[in-house]
Amino acid sequence: MIFADPRESRIYLGVACAEALAHAPLNSLPFEVGAIRDALHLSASTTGMLATLELGAYAITNIIVSPFIHRLPIRRFALVGGSVALLATFLTGFTDNIVVFGIARALAGAGFGCILGAASAAGAAALVPERAYSVGMGVSIIFGIMIPQILAHLMHFMNIGPIALLPHSGVFLGIACITAPLIPTMLFLPERTANPIERQIVDPAMRPSRHAVVAAIAVMIFFSVAVFSMYTFIEREGNALGMDTVQVANMLSVAVGLGIMGTVASTWLGCRVGLTIPLVAGLAVQGISCLVTAMCTSSSQLWLVSIINMATWYFVFPYIMGLGAALDRSGRLPTAVGAAYVVGSSVAAPLAGFFV
Repeated sequence: MIFADPRESRIYLGVACAEALAHAPLNSLPFEVGAIRDALHLSASTTGMLATLELGAYAITNIIVSPFIHRLPIRRFALVGGSVALLATFLTGFTDNIVVFGIARALAGAGFGCILGAASAAGAAALVPERAYSVGMGVSIIFGIMIPQILAHLMHFMNIGPIALLPHSGVFLGIACITAPLIPTMLFLPERTANPIERQIVDPAMRPSRHAVVAAIAVMIFFSVAVFSMYTFIEREGNALGMDTVQVANMLSVAVGLGIMGTVASTWLGCRVGLTIPLVAGLAVQGISCLVTAMCTSSSQLWLVSIINMATWYFVFPYIMGLGAALDRSGRLPTAVGAAYVVGSSVAAPLAGFFV
């Protein structure tokens, strides 16, 4: 039984809630990008650079804390991060000052980054980290289904169009309303990572090699660049194929919902066949699906390949995180790998904008 151990169950629940909250700004990225671009009539490349502001703070926070995350009280760390993200997101929704907007989004990115770092470190404390990250990704799928619907319908209901930089923006107030009820669930996180890691921290022989660390981080960066290059501008691609914003939201909700097949597969499989086979097979399918997504010529093709892309995305992610945990159970490397995930997403936005 996966949840037979009460301590394991609590870790899984804490990681699940933290992962769901940490992925909220990533799930909303296509609507933020579309809103900013339409409101300011910006080019795709300029919009991508603006999106990088929040994602850059998101990633930098993880990079800074990863060397000493094992010494932090990760539960309180996540609570503080969530509070900062909530206040900054509310401020974004009510400001029409571009400078305040930029500062608020950077603060929100830092806050969400704290939560992602806490989730990454907490997952390494589980007996089977791959399963902890799989369960976490599975719960985040529920919010991945809700977020496109909430944001698309808020924008339509308020009858102000996709405007992100004016007061009462539906996009950012929607993100704030999703964030608020999830903050108290950070209490499910363990206060510290597992005790057995203390020997690993002291004994240099048990630390991962530099080559292994670089390899794990590189795998996550390339994976993240691939999936977020497609995801960031998929709302724009849907529009080009004749789909409106609500239709794109419906497509993403279905694709993310069916993506749970990937987390079910990775949760069931766990580490039964090791890490290499699932990673190689999953990354190959992911790369092919990203290529086909970029070549779609009809909305039906986009629907099908989006489902395959999401299912593979949610299968591969826990294994890359599990690779970090297998190399370093202290939570430091998993946190750095989680940071690489956001670094890749922040690079993907301007890179995809350039190609678009």
